Amino acid sequence: MWNQLVEEQIALQGEIAARNKLIRRKNILEEELHNQKRKRDQAYQLFTKEQQDVHDLDQFSFINLFREVTGKKEQMRKRELAQAAEAELKCNEGDKMVRDVQKDYEAVVKKLQNPIWTGLDQEWDLLMEKKENWLRSHTQTQRQQLDSLQILRRDLDTLVIEMNEALTAGEKALLALENAFKHMQSAKDMSTWDTFLGGGLIATAMKHSRLDDSEDAIHKAQLELQRFETELQDIDNVFSDDLRIDRGSFLTFADYFFDDLFSEWTVHSRINKTMDNLKNVLHQAEQTCEDLKVQITNAEDQLAEVMNDTNALVEGMELY
Repeated sequence: MWNQLVEEQIALQGEIAARNKLIRRKNILEEELHNQKRKRDQAYQLFTKEQQDVHDLDQFSFINLFREVTGKKEQMRKRELAQAAEAELKCNEGDKMVRDVQKDYEAVVKKLQNPIWTGLDQEWDLLMEKKENWLRSHTQTQRQQLDSLQILRRDLDTLVIEMNEALTAGEKALLALENAFKHMQSAKDMSTWDTFLGGGLIATAMKHSRLDDSEDAIHKAQLELQRFETELQDIDNVFSDDLRIDRGSFLTFADYFFDDLFSEWTVHSRINKTMDNLKNVLHQAEQTCEDLKVQITNAEDQLAEVMNDTNALVEGMELY
């Protein structure tokens, strides 16, 4: 009888935990969506300003005429165009992040509307009443021991599930980061040819094509890192006293990618800088995944011990 009640409780706790996780994820994504929209709007404001700077430079004025005569206007125009192009890239990235986080948020909201979550709390109250009636037949010490073991099993069960989900998200982030690194390596090789070996117009075009591919790959890595961060944050919210994952803070390395990308004299060094940041984030994510694997093994070992202790205690009790 007791084992049956325990299994029913564990199953019901799993459903309640899944529902509560969706609620927490909805709140996290809601905040993340707000942050991404704010960053996108800031990028658009900068882009508008850069557009106006280019426009003003192209308008007739005695200052611009003087700059043209002294040979400074074209140099300034090239710099303003580069800044406008970088601002446009950041706008594009902002649009992509808002779009993808919005999709994640809407998917969670839709899952929460599923009728399977209805009535879980009422089912829980009924099950607790059955459990209380059974426990009245045994001593207070026995009841306390069983309750303590059951609470520990519940927490460990949930922890293992949460950490495995975080590990899955982390492994997806690692794949996306490795793919972004490969694309940046290709852009670097093309940039070396173009910058130092006189590659010419074709090499320049191919270099920027590689950079376009890298832009998409870095966006994908950024999105998967954000999802990984959400999973880790959820673990912290629930198990802040029981789990310590030293993940640091995943860098928003896309900014390094977009800054000064159109300046021909610095694009090669900028690619190198981006690759260095990619390596750092990749190492950080790898270390976090390794920490998770260790924590999962430890939690599974503890769970096995708790189940053995529970079975031994129940078998030694007189059941009614």
